[in-house]
Amino acid sequence: MVKFSKQLESQLVPEWKSAFCNYWKLKKELKHIRLSQSQSARQSHITPRRSMPTLGLSHLSRRKSMQEDTILVHLHRSVDSQCEDYYETEFVDPVADRDLEKAFFANLDHQLNKVNQFYRDKESTLFQRGQEVKLQLEKLITLRKFFKLHEGYAADINDTQEIEGDFPEHSSDPSDTQEFSEVGNGSRRDMDKQALPGFAVKDNVSVLSPIDLDIHKKGPPLSLSAVIQILWEDLLHQTRDSSSSSRTFKQNRKKIQYAEKMLRAAFIELYRGLGLLRTFSYLNMTALMKILKKYDKVTGRNASSTYMRVVERAYFNSSDKVVKMMDDIEKIFISNFTHGDRKKAMTFLRPIRQKTSHFVTFFLGIFIGFSLACLFTFSVLLHLKGFETDSFSHETGKAAYMDTVFPIFSLLSLAVLHLYMYGWNLFLWREKRINYAFIFEFATNTEMNYRDVLLVSSALTMLIVGGLLGHFIAYTTLSRPFNAAIIPLLILMVFILILFFPVDCCYRTSRFFFLSSLKRIIFSPFYKVVMADFFLADQLTSQVYMLRNAEYVMCLYITGHLRRSGSCKYNNNNFHAFLYVVSLLPYWWRLMQCSRRWIDEHDKMHLANGGKYLSAMVAAVVSLTYHNEMTKHWLILMIICSTSSTVYQIYWDFVVDWGLLGIKSKNFLLRDQLVLEHKAIYFLSMVLDFFLRFAWLQSITNIQILYLDHRVTDFFFASLEVLRRGHWNFYRLENEHLNNVGKFRAFKTVPLPFRVVESDS
Repeated sequence: MVKFSKQLESQLVPEWKSAFCNYWKLKKELKHIRLSQSQSARQSHITPRRSMPTLGLSHLSRRKSMQEDTILVHLHRSVDSQCEDYYETEFVDPVADRDLEKAFFANLDHQLNKVNQFYRDKESTLFQRGQEVKLQLEKLITLRKFFKLHEGYAADINDTQEIEGDFPEHSSDPSDTQEFSEVGNGSRRDMDKQALPGFAVKDNVSVLSPIDLDIHKKGPPLSLSAVIQILWEDLLHQTRDSSSSSRTFKQNRKKIQYAEKMLRAAFIELYRGLGLLRTFSYLNMTALMKILKKYDKVTGRNASSTYMRVVERAYFNSSDKVVKMMDDIEKIFISNFTHGDRKKAMTFLRPIRQKTSHFVTFFLGIFIGFSLACLFTFSVLLHLKGFETDSFSHETGKAAYMDTVFPIFSLLSLAVLHLYMYGWNLFLWREKRINYAFIFEFATNTEMNYRDVLLVSSALTMLIVGGLLGHFIAYTTLSRPFNAAIIPLLILMVFILILFFPVDCCYRTSRFFFLSSLKRIIFSPFYKVVMADFFLADQLTSQVYMLRNAEYVMCLYITGHLRRSGSCKYNNNNFHAFLYVVSLLPYWWRLMQCSRRWIDEHDKMHLANGGKYLSAMVAAVVSLTYHNEMTKHWLILMIICSTSSTVYQIYWDFVVDWGLLGIKSKNFLLRDQLVLEHKAIYFLSMVLDFFLRFAWLQSITNIQILYLDHRVTDFFFASLEVLRRGHWNFYRLENEHLNNVGKFRAFKTVPLPFRVVESDS
């Protein structure tokens, strides 16, 4: 049977952990009480004559205390609205020294008051949010009614073509959107009745206070009454310009549909927040009940019944607002977003996390075993047969093999290595209770866990190693090596096909999420930047070598230079020019993201972050130029720029991204809150990151090590950079998670489509 402490640790909301009842601290205090009683019992056995009467009195006292209440719990209500009510425990029986027990109940009172107050605050916040979202829905229903009237009127005037798609039907009963008014003491706001100009409506369209439509891509926002006025003018002029009016109407209708999606997401997130608060109440109630039973068992008193009567009447347990709000949201969601389909609504509101199948583990083992077998076979053949064949009889043959095979297989290997690191990250984040799914905004029912990622990685590894072995056999046996060069291209095409495969299989949701994020990265100045986007863009900055190889492969296969590989050499002017572009693209994307975030948030830290990527771009340009010119002046400039950029990045890693090196931190040179128990791991990680940062320098400067082929050297250091990025990922998300913990941010605040204004512009 799982202990409650472990059950509590696994089920509590990570971002609210400090607000939960500290069950573990209370258990330690009970342990001290037990040890104190054991010491008292041993001292009582020192004198044999006193032992028997003492034990008898102790037994009688224990029986008496089990029958009578030993404590009283007082509720102190505050007169000042700024101060909060609090509970305080008083001992009725003054016999014996109970300093430890008094300290225990003082801490217990503190935990109860903390839980109670946190619940009040969060409930108030969620209730206010519910009122805002409900009001937004009323505004959306107003626009829906107008569009339905417009469609009917347009059909009578001009027999125009019906606009594609229909809005969901909604009940005319206002109770469908007034459910929140029954929760708490708030009253529903009165709605001003306003008929559309020049048009008599049987069911008057209710227009609330003027609002902004905050979903326009370009131009200033319009108020609701202004939008209706524009649409009405389009309707009146439809006979004059039917096509133009229809086009304008379609555009405005798409905006309303987008507003509907925003409100649906807002209701889902509000429902999720209420569910977390209900879990908070249940777990704390259980924790208090468990710890009080343990207290009765240790001390032999009957304090749990008295204290639990108070806990049951406490606000966090007695309030039913959360349950009512959840019921109301279910009714509203079913009525307005799923056409009355309750089952479909529950799939949105209560998504079920997919369980890991045993088949995943089974095939994971199969793929890894096959990959190891192919790799072993390739190594044996390369050692025994490879260099004795005609294909490898001369240095030119070996160079040709490396020119055609190594770039594409190293490209794919780096991508798969990054996937392995991501799977390792997911495993560690889950083990350390870091809520990565919330940070990245993953869907609960479709997110990939670490087993799924490792399954995909192992399958791709099997494909790469199998292709490598097949190509080697074909290259050493076929008379025309050109035919064997098609095999790496086929492997690459399979990778691309899997990524873009439209059928709902092979984790399509995750693949499309990745592609959507990649699209926003490429067009970063035109999209609002979210955590998943700039996190993925950071990963791309560690794959400069992979992008360079991608350029080489495109040159080798697509431009038709397979037999004249000299056109894809570094000294080729066209190839070298594109090499600048490819090397700078990841840093350019991150620079644009930082610029967009600065425009949206007006935080100068984003400009400083953009300066880091700008310095990396300068270092990359100087390094590539030095490699082309090979002069002393460019060498000095390269050393200065690369060193400055690396120091900039290392400082940003430690201080900003990881939140470490805090001088005033209670943990020396770290931060106040740590996820890992051993502090030495953080210092070792900083040292490791410091040295691995030079792998990034090598990927730009192309420094050679010993007598290794320059391709192998580049691949080795590029792999180190990928490993460093996977190592960096853990601490970056740990710091982000702790920021959410500090702000008690466990659910998103979805932006609403309409804004309330005092008057129309």
